[in-house]
Amino acid sequence: MFKQSLFLFAFAAGVPEPLNSQIATSQTLVVEIQNFAFTPARIEAHPGDVIEWTNQDFAPHTATADGNEWTTAALKNGASGRFIATSPGEIGYHCKYHPNMKGLIVITVKDAHAAGQESGR
Repeated sequence: MFKQSLFLFAFAAGVPEPLNSQIATSQTLVVEIQNFAFTPARIEAHPGDVIEWTNQDFAPHTATADGNEWTTAALKNGASGRFIATSPGEIGYHCKYHPNMKGLIVITVKDAHAAGQESGR
């Protein structure tokens, strides 16, 4: 009962939504691998967003962080691999089979105040 009352008070007082509400609005950003290139080569994401690479080439490819912190499996034609954006910053990545293939993920935190103004809140 106490928790319910506290929740209702917080709701009525206009306490901002918790940070995890941003995760509920995450999106999937698609990067095509085609003609030995990542398209788009630069993608902007927010924490919680999923970046999904789909290989349209007949050669296998990966999406591998330049520091080797993460990598997709070898993606054959038609296969997809995913990465979930977490911390703000820039992450360069490449294909471990074709190092000339490069991409960049720019992760920024959503500005809740600006988002509220854009939606007319």
